[in-house]
Amino acid sequence: VIKLNPTDSRFTISAYTNRGNVYSNQGNWDQAKADYDRAIELDPSIGMVYYNRGKVYSDQGNFDQAIADYTKAIALDPNDAASYNNRGFAYAEQGNFDQAIADYNRAIALDPDHTMAYNNRGKVYNDQGNFDQAIADYNRAIALDPSLGMAYNNRGIAHRLQGNFDQAIADCDRAIELNPDYATAYSNRGIAHRLQGNFDQAIADCDRAIELNPDYATAYNNRGNVYSDQGNWDQAIAEYTKAIALNPSFGMAYSNRGAAYAEQGNWDQAIAEYTKAIALNPSFGMAYSNRGVAYAEQGNWDQAIAEYNRAIELDPDYATAYYNRSIAYTEQGNSDLAEADFGRAEELRSGS
Repeated sequence: VIKLNPTDSRFTISAYTNRGNVYSNQGNWDQAKADYDRAIELDPSIGMVYYNRGKVYSDQGNFDQAIADYTKAIALDPNDAASYNNRGFAYAEQGNFDQAIADYNRAIALDPDHTMAYNNRGKVYNDQGNFDQAIADYNRAIALDPSLGMAYNNRGIAHRLQGNFDQAIADCDRAIELNPDYATAYSNRGIAHRLQGNFDQAIADCDRAIELNPDYATAYNNRGNVYSDQGNWDQAIAEYTKAIALNPSFGMAYSNRGAAYAEQGNWDQAIAEYTKAIALNPSFGMAYSNRGVAYAEQGNWDQAIAEYNRAIELDPDYATAYYNRSIAYTEQGNSDLAEADFGRAEELRSGS
């Protein structure tokens, strides 16, 4: 069709768009974008083409450009629930949770049966720590589509974060039943088993996740956590190292590897790992606190206190950081500050 009439035909515009869709489904993002660009050049008034190009940008991690395209699609069709949903996803990936929720709300208002909008809004609530609301959204998504394994997996995460491990495992079981090749569900079920102390089952789930997806960095990290809980520090470090090799920006894996080195008394290496984790995420309070412990073990109390200060600045309710700082103040002979920090740590731990 394009060869017969390359510049001026509604069929040609459709052909560019459809070919772009095929390229997109194949993961050929550059060619897909080129076809969408051409379709828009021929007719800039078709919202669906902006929507499709926005999906390409989103898949490439270019969320600013994705948002721009979804916004254009919405301007051309203000009743397009799908564009609101996808723009909400892009905002969520940028950490702009309020705007994400606003877009999901709008998508649901336009289409009360928009399953993915409920699922995606649930993920944002989950990230905000609003687990009850997250579960309510996942429940609605499941009611609309009982075969949506993703919603069961996500609901399982919310239950796990609430400490409801049995329900978390049940939800992951259902997700796996619906999709036996669902690596993420195996990995998440493994976390719940680990937290219950069922280490053999946790490792089996991580093994299966990695078998299904050998490049699944999170599963290696999770398996490392199981080995850490068992005190198998060398194996844990090997798992974290594999996770980092697959994803060099995996801050938690650096932090976890640092903790394993710390357990072995390798304080210099632990500090190096925490430093890398902080470089990747300057708001990583736990890494500051743990680096403080490493400095404290080396007798560097001033630096340890500076680390605890930063951890508390990031999270004023971080009980462990107050407790650790109280120890450092005690070692410096500053009993008043030590007593104040110890009291604050106890208050936070008791919830008073």
